[in-house]
Amino acid sequence: MTTKKTDLLTKEILMAGKNATIEIEILEPQGTVIIRPLTASEINLVELKKIEGSGKQTISYDQARAGMINLDLYDTTKKSFASDVMAVSMALVDPKLSEGDVKNLPQMAFKQIVSEIYRVSGVTKLSQDNIATFREEPGRS
Repeated sequence: MTTKKTDLLTKEILMAGKNATIEIEILEPQGTVIIRPLTASEINLVELKKIEGSGKQTISYDQARAGMINLDLYDTTKKSFASDVMAVSMALVDPKLSEGDVKNLPQMAFKQIVSEIYRVSGVTKLSQDNIATFREEPGRS
């Protein structure tokens, strides 16, 4: 069995992807914006923002096994929004917006931009759905 050899990627080729920009169409208000993929480091910062302070509760093995993990939904939702705001602020190329500006975007535009940023950054819909499902499971409060 012969395996096809591929060309060895250079550092320049690998790093070039982080500067790629993508124009996306926003439905409401209608128009376009330019985004870029988040880097691995930026995705890590966004993910850390989502869970910041969440690991302070001690959970017994039996509680975890029974799915009886208590979450503060207010705090979880607040952190999720803050991490999405951070992602948009970092990945939106044109127009460039501060986190304060991003917080005041119309909801429909905000959700569409967030979704596209995560898609082009390799954060899959499946992982986002798993997080949402986890938060909605019975016994989680």
